[in-house]
Amino acid sequence: MGGLRRSELTALTWTDFEDQVEGIVVHVRRSKTNQDGSGPDTRFVKNRSARAIRELGKLRAEPCTANDDDSVFGLSPDAVGDRIQGDANPRWHRLPRRSRPQPSPRSCD
Repeated sequence: MGGLRRSELTALTWTDFEDQVEGIVVHVRRSKTNQDGSGPDTRFVKNRSARAIRELGKLRAEPCTANDDDSVFGLSPDAVGDRIQGDANPRWHRLPRRSRPQPSPRSCD
């Protein structure tokens, strides 16, 4: 999703998405210009971004689902930055997949 800062992206929970026919409304609770969360800050995504969010939602609908208040991505802002830097580094793509940092698996207890 373009247009979000790392801290905004990693703070998203499933309740922050509102699916509509034309796309998805994303409610950003806190942002750089709205640090106390007092005013509305919404973004509208459509096309590929909306499809990607819907696909994530389908994965979530399978057994071992997350709660609505769980983080969508489960990453810290620093982890997102590391992944962006890694994707920008051509050497990163030559590493065997098992050598790349992997997200920690969620347990289904």
